[in-house]
Amino acid sequence: MKIPAFCIFLILLGAVQYLYLFIRSSVEGGYMEMRINTLKDFIWSLSGGHFRAEMFSGGPGKLFTERIPVYITQLTSQFSFGGIFAGIAGICVLFRDRIKYALFFLISFACYLFFSLTYGIQDIAVYFIPSYLIFAVFIGKGLEYLTKPYEKTVTGAAIVLCVTLCYANYAPVDKSRMHYVDRFADTVLENMEGNSLLISTDFNSTQYYLYKILGEGKRKNDNISVVWSWSEPALLIPYLKQKRMPDPEDIRSGKIGGYPSIPPFSELYGTNIYFQGESKKIMDKAGIRSSRVLVLLCQGQKLELYKITQKGAGKEKFIDLNAGRGLSVLRRINFVPRDMDYLISGWSRSETDEENTTFCWSVEKESSVKVRLKSAGDYRVSMRIRPMSYEDSPQQTMEIFVNGKYFTKLDLKDGWEKYVLSVPASFWQDGENAIGFRYGWLASPEEVSQSPDPRYLAVAFDYVAVKQK
Repeated sequence: MKIPAFCIFLILLGAVQYLYLFIRSSVEGGYMEMRINTLKDFIWSLSGGHFRAEMFSGGPGKLFTERIPVYITQLTSQFSFGGIFAGIAGICVLFRDRIKYALFFLISFACYLFFSLTYGIQDIAVYFIPSYLIFAVFIGKGLEYLTKPYEKTVTGAAIVLCVTLCYANYAPVDKSRMHYVDRFADTVLENMEGNSLLISTDFNSTQYYLYKILGEGKRKNDNISVVWSWSEPALLIPYLKQKRMPDPEDIRSGKIGGYPSIPPFSELYGTNIYFQGESKKIMDKAGIRSSRVLVLLCQGQKLELYKITQKGAGKEKFIDLNAGRGLSVLRRINFVPRDMDYLISGWSRSETDEENTTFCWSVEKESSVKVRLKSAGDYRVSMRIRPMSYEDSPQQTMEIFVNGKYFTKLDLKDGWEKYVLSVPASFWQDGENAIGFRYGWLASPEEVSQSPDPRYLAVAFDYVAVKQK
C-alpha cells in the first residue's frame, strides 16, 4: 500500500507545476501564446492548442520517407553508431533479466516516439528528447553488460570521457554585447505609423516586437499591435480599439497550399496594416495592393516591410544598422554569410562548391547588391561569375545598372569568368550605392535534368569588387 500511495504523491507533486500556468495567466496585461484561465483552456493547451491540427498529420508515406529517417539521423548524431549498438544490446539484456522493466521502458519509448514522429511542426526535434533519455538507459544497460569483464578500467575511463566531452561541447557563451535584435525590433516599430497592426509570419520576430511593446512599453500610446500569422479581420477591430492583443482562441493559423490563409482586409479600411516581405507573393495573389516602406539590414537579418495601401505609401527607406560598426565602407562583397547584409534582393543563400569557392546564386529576374563609398568618382567594378548552363542552353545575358541607371549589357561565357567594367563618376554617389543585375533567363536544374535542385537560377557570383581607378 505504501508504494502505490508514494507513486500517487509523486504524480500529484509533478502536477502542481501546472498551477503556474493559471497563476501566470491571471496577471493582467501580459502576453501569453496560450492563456490558461479555466480547465477547458488547460485541456485545450495540453492537447496542442492551435497546433492540434498538426498532430498525427502527414500519413504513412511522410512518416517512412521523411520523419523516421530524420529521427534516425538525430539519434545517431546524439549517440553514434556505437551507442546505437550498445542500446540495442541493452534492450536485449533487459528482456532477458527484467522483462517488466524492459516492457515499461520500451512502451514509454514507443509512445514518445509515435507522438513526436506524427506531430507535424517545424521544431519537432525537442520532442525527441524524452526518447533520447530512455534510449540512454538502454545504452547504459548495454555498456554494463558489454564491459562487465573490465568493470574497474571502464568506470574510470567513462568518467574521464564524460568530463572531456562536457568540456569540449559546453563552451562558455557570452552574448552580452549582441544588441542587434534590440536595434532590429526598435527600428521596425519606429518606422510604423500609429494605430497600426503588424502581421508577422516569423515567430521569433513577433516575440521581439511583443517584448518591446508589452515589456518595455515601446510606443505604448500609439496603438500598435502585432499578430503572428493571420487573424480574422472582424475579430481584430475591437482589440485594436482596446489597445490589447487578441486572445489565442481568436487567432487562427489555417494554411492553404502551405501558405497562411488570406483574410478580406477591406473590413479594416482606415487602419494601417503592415506585413513582412515573406508574404508579398501571397498578398499579390490575393489582389491586395501594398507598397514597400522599409528595407532593414542587421547582422545577417534582412526585413522588408510592406504597407497595405490604396495609394502610394511614401518614400521607401533603406536602413543598414551595421553602419558605424566597422562596416561603413564596403568595396568588396565575397558572398560569404557575413556579407549577406549587402545583398538587397533576388538572391539565394551562400554556398560552397567542390573547389571550396563560396558563391551565391541569383534566383530572380533581377538582383542587386549594395556597396558604400566615401565619395563619388571613377571606379572599376570587377566580378567573378558563372551563368547557369545546361546542354543546348541559350547564352546568358546580364544588364548592369548602377543606382538605377543602365550602364551596359554583357554576354556571359560558360564557367567561372572574371569581368572588369570601368564606371564613370556620373553613376556613383557619396555613401550608399546600388549595383543591379538583370538576366536574360532563369532555369531550374531539376527541370533540365541536371540535378535535383528545384530553384530557378540565373548567375552564380563569387565576388563583386569596386576599386577606384
